[in-house]
Amino acid sequence: MTAVDTIIVGAGGRGNAYGKFAMEYPQELTVLGVAEPDRIRRERMMTFHDISPDQAYDDWQSLLATGEKKASTIINCTMDRSHYDSTMQMLDLGYDVLLEKPMTPVLHENVKLVQKAEDSGRLLQVCHVLRYSPFWQTLRGVVDSGKLGRIVSVTHHEN
Repeated sequence: MTAVDTIIVGAGGRGNAYGKFAMEYPQELTVLGVAEPDRIRRERMMTFHDISPDQAYDDWQSLLATGEKKASTIINCTMDRSHYDSTMQMLDLGYDVLLEKPMTPVLHENVKLVQKAEDSGRLLQVCHVLRYSPFWQTLRGVVDSGKLGRIVSVTHHEN
């Protein structure tokens, strides 16, 4: 089996996790490029994956502005509010996209992303967590209501 080649867009916590996966399972995933505004994060990803400077970008916009497809896939770990614009452009350029959750916080944008992927024949995969599930929304509502007093710190562990 040939490894999937990708560009990691957003080299923070989630992007780094995918980068670590690629290092542990090089037969599964190869990181060819990175787009990250933070220089330290970008350079760390470049070092770990031997990414040449011409495949490192300051942001997703400069990566996509080249108009060239640099890998078969993109792992989109940008901030939630950037998901819609960045992913639409990634799909337009012919990338298959692994998109961190949420697809976008705006319902009609989610529908448009799915339509774009279907219309362009591209894969759009979404990594899900429970941040927007009814349980967590209810919990947040209780915290925000002030019923618990002033919250100073919250620690959460998943098993």
